[in-house]
Amino acid sequence: MARHLYDLASEVFQVIKETSTIALFLDFDGTLIPFANSPADVHIPQKVRTLLKKLAEHPQCRLAIITGRTLEEIKQLVDIKGLTYAAVHGWEIEFSSGELFQWNGYNQTKEKMDAIKAKAENIFAGEQGVILEDKGVTIALHYRMVPQEKSKTIIDDFTRLVDEMNTNSCFQILQGSKVLEVRPRGWDKGKAVSVILESMETISGILPIYIGDDTTDEDAFRMLLGKGITIVVLNGGKRSTHATYSLETPSEVHRFLADVLDNIQMVH
Repeated sequence: MARHLYDLASEVFQVIKETSTIALFLDFDGTLIPFANSPADVHIPQKVRTLLKKLAEHPQCRLAIITGRTLEEIKQLVDIKGLTYAAVHGWEIEFSSGELFQWNGYNQTKEKMDAIKAKAENIFAGEQGVILEDKGVTIALHYRMVPQEKSKTIIDDFTRLVDEMNTNSCFQILQGSKVLEVRPRGWDKGKAVSVILESMETISGILPIYIGDDTTDEDAFRMLLGKGITIVVLNGGKRSTHATYSLETPSEVHRFLADVLDNIQMVH
């Protein structure tokens, strides 16, 4: 079980103070902002945007947002220049330089996802509370607004659909907070973090810090074992995790980011 970060704050911030540059990876929904009934019903408070902007502009920090949202969507929501956006769990990455990266299986996978989406739209047409989100290479089914007694039926129907079309096991379904997401095998947030860190290879002594709340973040936690600081955001729940530390809510994440900014502003 990950220990609450502020129970061990002195050791965490001592490591940060001794580091010349940090690479800060932040998930979005459930990490930077609280969950909303619909993915469209979110906004970043101005004080949080200001904090992110200061981190993005700080010479000792390299900031990346790594999210399941699409690239266009996350850029519009965050609206800050000078940071890296890793979208759709890192399938598409826009570096702070403006350079674009796209996983080489993107186009072929999108065709198969379009077929799943078409069938899902037919199955769930008129189903109250169900939101299907097309992310290009992944499909997310949100059921936060579905009546509790119908949730299991929705989950079973969607899982059955994907299983029927998953003839060569090229897809996997991930369970999030009131969301099921079908995504291709072969790429994950851990690999996306590796790509981003490789782009910083000319910078010596980088400390990666990764904060996320979802099962999709576990790939990054595993990849960074023994290499950086990993933090899971629990949002009132408890689960097994590969993260070393935990925070409870996005508000605690904001507190931690402000403390990080204070500590990297100290002279090394």
